Parts: sequence; C-alpha cells; structure tokens
Amino acid sequence: MKKRSLGVAVAGASLLAAGIAACSTQVTNPGAAGVPAVGREADAGTFLRDGSVYDSAPPPASGLGILLLRPDKLYTGRDGTHAFSVPVAVYDADADLTVTADDPSVVTLTKTALKNPVGVDGVVDSGIYFLVSAKKAGTYTLTATSRGVRTTASLTVSDYDSDSYAAGEARYANNKTSKTKDRACTTCHVQGAGIDHSPAALASVSDQDVGVIIASGVKAGAAGPQVITIASEPGTLHKWNVTDSEKDGLVTYLRALAPRGFQ
Repeated sequence: MKKRSLGVAVAGASLLAAGIAACSTQVTNPGAAGVPAVGREADAGTFLRDGSVYDSAPPPASGLGILLLRPDKLYTGRDGTHAFSVPVAVYDADADLTVTADDPSVVTLTKTALKNPVGVDGVVDSGIYFLVSAKKAGTYTLTATSRGVRTTASLTVSDYDSDSYAAGEARYANNKTSKTKDRACTTCHVQGAGIDHSPAALASVSDQDVGVIIASGVKAGAAGPQVITIASEPGTLHKWNVTDSEKDGLVTYLRALAPRGFQ
C-alpha cells in the first residue's frame, strides 16, 4: 500500500468543513481558474483535495523525511461544561518522537489513532495522532521533536458562553427553533455518522471563517475566496439564515462534538 504523507487528514479536512460533505458539496476557488474541489463523506484520513486551493495544505514536497505537525494552526475552545478536543498529527517522526505544549498545566495531549487509516484509493495515512484539549482560553504552542529536529503548531483556544452550545445544538438539528425558519443543518449534513461536522473537520478553520461559511457560503483563503455550493442543488450557495447568537452557537456546538474517525 502507498503511504499518505502529504499532510494530515485534519488539515485536509478544511475542505469538508467548508461544505456539506454528505451532499457532495462543490467548492470552487475563482482565484484558481475556477477549478473545483469536491468533498465527499469520509472517515478521518480519507479526503480529496487540491493543495493549491486550501491555505492549510502542506507543501507538495512534504512527507519526504520532513518532520511536520498538521494542521500547523489549530482551533478549539472551552465553556466550562462540555469537553472540547481537536486532533493534530505528526508526520515523518521516528520512535523518539515527543510532542509537548508550552503550558502543560493548561494543554493536554492524548495519543490516539485513526479507525481507518487506509483510504478508498489504497493510500495509508501515516500520521501519529493526538487529541488536544485545554483548560483555559489563549494561544499556545505545540512542539514535536524527533531526530533532533523540531517543528511547531499554534493552538488557539476560545472562551464560549455556557449557553451557546444549547443554542447551536437546537439550530443545527431543528429549524423550528430558529427565528429565521431556514432549513436545519441536518437537512444536508450526516447525522452523526461522518466526519463532515466535527472538530476533526474544523481543526484548521478559525471561528470567524466557520461563521462566514455558515452565513455566506464563502471562505477566504490565501489563493482567493472559495465559493461553496451544494452539488445536489446547482448554483445554491451553502448560505444559511442565522442570527448572530445562532451562528456563535453553531461554532460552539461543532467545536464541542467528539472528533470522529478516531479510536
């Protein structure tokens, strides 16, 4: 089997976070000559992506003996009630690998593994995975060391209101609770079975970008804006009518879900 060393699944999962994987969402980047990248429902570790489109993508030459932490920018949160964790992976490390946080009294790293590291294309995701959680909001640095080489990733932890989760959960599952009366998120997204909405898919996407994706169907990127449409509804943007409190609630709710696709 071939090994996938071009970047961690959670870094590539911004493709899924940017759209509705269960509906074969199409993401088009006008800045890349309109070349579409199509997301599909998958377990962690199995993604289709165009590395030239997504700003969280590793360089094409990565995985050739280069120690990597992916994503190199991680986002999670806390609300004092729910458990928040986000996955990160290390590539091209030897048995002497250590992964630490600059404040171990706040940040916890727990080793985990993919349930299914082999993609449908037969490529194996060779990442060494950890679930990261934090007790306090702030910005922290994760450091991976192997063979005397170091690489780092940033971890941004947001403080969420304790009532925000409930508002997001209600809006996600039931449009009747929404003042806007727009469709529930579960109209298109898988209901607990796939990776399309979980911290694994949102690991490399900031809170602001998640909110913009929800409300506008557009995600900013280094290569230009990514326009997200629903493949089953040609020309229809992934654009939902939500109040500000519902949008903030959805971000909190999605961050607090258990990362899917891991043992």
